[in-house]
Amino acid sequence: MIEISDTVTPLRPAATVILVRDSNLGLEVLLLQRSAAIKHMGGIWVFPGGKVEASDEGNTEDILMVSHRTAVRETLEETGINLSSKYLHPFSHWTTPEGVKKRFSTWFFVTHVDSGSEVVVDGSEITDYRWIKVSSHVSELNGESNGIRLAPPTFISLLELSNFSNSLSLLKALGARDPMFFAPKMISLEDGLCFLYEEDVAYISLEIDTPGMRHRTYMRKNVLEYICDV
Repeated sequence: MIEISDTVTPLRPAATVILVRDSNLGLEVLLLQRSAAIKHMGGIWVFPGGKVEASDEGNTEDILMVSHRTAVRETLEETGINLSSKYLHPFSHWTTPEGVKKRFSTWFFVTHVDSGSEVVVDGSEITDYRWIKVSSHVSELNGESNGIRLAPPTFISLLELSNFSNSLSLLKALGARDPMFFAPKMISLEDGLCFLYEEDVAYISLEIDTPGMRHRTYMRKNVLEYICDV
């Protein structure tokens, strides 16, 4: 799923949108499945988004504004839903770790959409979609047995969203806090990968067995385990 590289590749700016809606089941989030034919991250389930294009940059160097434009454009291309950038709420920022072939510096935004919003995928780059109920059982979503493979940023975002029962409480909380920043370091294990975040005791030394604070994700056989003592 993740293409490993022996060289350090440059970061490319990107943007992602977490579309949420309220339903009788509670808060739901839209996930899209990337085509299995795509070499990079093929077959995994993601939020709408993609890299910044020249057309997004315009006459500004404000990366947040540019990311808004990218988020709106990518969402329209991948889902057929037309968003307004003024309703995009910064949620988090992720930097792809060194060692991955394609690396991005990505802003994640949250926005609410009506329950009747129609999703239309192109059937090429994006082959399927699902509205996922956000609940305390998010940790059971990932893995081949459930037919859903997730990247760590998507998985951790869903876990964070599981703390909210509706879009109103979510958006209110986002307005009262700063976005979360993740700059993971990746370590290869015999049975998979470990991603360390800044608060982890091993973030500097990379000695993952060091006793102390844990803030990391393990990926083993496409199953993710998030450990956060923060």
